[in-house]
Amino acid sequence: MSVKKVFLSSTSRDLAKYRAAVIEAIERLDGYHCVRMENFGARDWEADSFCRAKVQECDLFVGIVGHLHGSCPPNSAQSYTEREFEAAIAANKPRLMFIAPEDFSFPANLIEADEPRKKQREFRQRASTGRIRDTFTSPEDLAGRVAQAIHNWEKDSAKSAPVSDVDQTLALRPLPPQPNFVHPYPLQTHFTGRCNERVMLTQWLAQGKQPAFALVAMGGMGKSALTWAWLQHDVLGLPLLGSSVDPIESGARAELVTAAELVTAAELVEACRLPEAGRPSGVLWWSFYERDARFANFVNEALRYASAGRFDPASLPSPYERVQALFNLLQRQRLLLVLDGFERELRAYASLNAAYQGDGIDDSSRITCGAASILWLPRFCRPLLLCPCRAACCSPAVCCHAKWKAWPVAGPKNCARSRPKMR
Repeated sequence: MSVKKVFLSSTSRDLAKYRAAVIEAIERLDGYHCVRMENFGARDWEADSFCRAKVQECDLFVGIVGHLHGSCPPNSAQSYTEREFEAAIAANKPRLMFIAPEDFSFPANLIEADEPRKKQREFRQRASTGRIRDTFTSPEDLAGRVAQAIHNWEKDSAKSAPVSDVDQTLALRPLPPQPNFVHPYPLQTHFTGRCNERVMLTQWLAQGKQPAFALVAMGGMGKSALTWAWLQHDVLGLPLLGSSVDPIESGARAELVTAAELVTAAELVEACRLPEAGRPSGVLWWSFYERDARFANFVNEALRYASAGRFDPASLPSPYERVQALFNLLQRQRLLLVLDGFERELRAYASLNAAYQGDGIDDSSRITCGAASILWLPRFCRPLLLCPCRAACCSPAVCCHAKWKAWPVAGPKNCARSRPKMR
């Protein structure tokens, strides 16, 4: 996170306690640093030039204007404080001005002659125009007002900031509660049935305690089609594009169910559908069969989606940190993740040399062996499967893959499994 610099300008002899309170308030704000003369130290600079240069480097100018004119640079009728104020105007810096009240008291020995007092009155008048200014009654009151003003300025700046190309791209991508089908599945028009499996998936999502469900079968058995139809029709209540009839309605008439209470087609249809109250707050569908759909790319997309677009994966350079951040986000909400073709990421673990995979594998070798993220996938699966339960605030996951070999954790005890039968 970048640190914003706030230049604090005021006289010191009459406002020392006020400056100290404001400095502490600014330094306590996350992402802000107070630039002030107390820290300048000895410099091979002329004081006026140095202060004006510091103003130009800062993001925000905070001015406290009392009744003391203060000292002036050589050959100048303006005080150092007034010169800093003019530098902020010249550099087009945002300015937050705080003007001491007319009855503001300070020691009698600081009262200046008529000419400096006249100049200070003129400066106070100029500092009070052009911007909405505030006043104060005590050091503590001033500190609170400065902190609130900085907070308001930050919000106003965010509203008026130009939208970058990246922001425009994110605005066009789905965020919760809108489902995010990164790689939509092309469902065939002849899909029908699979009622038993749909009931099982619905019961797991609505009532199951395992955080993950693995749908395991040979290639071509229809795992992806089954999960896509269940997700679209039963979880989200959407029509199945490309299907002329309701696959549940038609399939329920032909299929038998094992549960004794499901004796009619209508009851079977109702059992397949997820209750409205049980729907997740978001859905992410990802297929590892697609080009460049490596696990690292999945983590980046899931981070963006789970954070509602507020998190930039590039801010965390380490893959481990990204995986950990994703897991933390998934623990705070109930998002449904569907990982199609998950065996593509487990392939390296099924090889004979799986136990000898070292940590020095580079990206090219990972891609060549078909397991682009074999080092970081366990970091995601292990905490996911070892959750005590799939509570309402924890995101469940459905993994569709063709093999159940060498799962990258000690044992998938917290993962429900199913093997669809050939139809």
